[in-house]
Amino acid sequence: NERIPLEKYRNWYNRLYQKMILGKNIVGEMVSWTKSHYEENALPYSIASEYAKIMLNMREETIKKIEEIADFIVSDQNSVKRSVTRLLKARKGYEFRDYLIDLARKNHAEQGESPLIRLKEFIHYLFPDDINISDVRAMLLIAVYERLHDSKIFLEREELEAISDELNESETE
Repeated sequence: NERIPLEKYRNWYNRLYQKMILGKNIVGEMVSWTKSHYEENALPYSIASEYAKIMLNMREETIKKIEEIADFIVSDQNSVKRSVTRLLKARKGYEFRDYLIDLARKNHAEQGESPLIRLKEFIHYLFPDDINISDVRAMLLIAVYERLHDSKIFLEREELEAISDELNESETE
């Protein structure tokens, strides 16, 4: 472990620090980092959830529901790749909503112990008026990648990068 003296790093530019000082959202950066580093060292969901609670005013119930949904996604190893791909592609609010409804339908079809998402949770915790839906989606991605890492399930990096590239191209069109 190399130690860098204060004089050397004192003037380094830190984009995340600057965004936070300006009150800007950094969840997108958290997702990008997690997506590209989850095989080696996933960003702990606890860091992202503390940020979401403090900076985004996200409720504890929202964070817990996101964790439950992430557990459900990763629990089915046969369809986890497809589920992550669909989640990555669900960029618009209605796409994300439809994705969550499909997960709830799948849970019901598999005769899950309890409903994956109750109406109250859907309305008040996942799609409340005071939270940006893209932040809920981003937090779900972070939770899923953490669980994939913890379960030693590694999706093929090339496929994930191809999906990300495809999504970035469609945003610029």
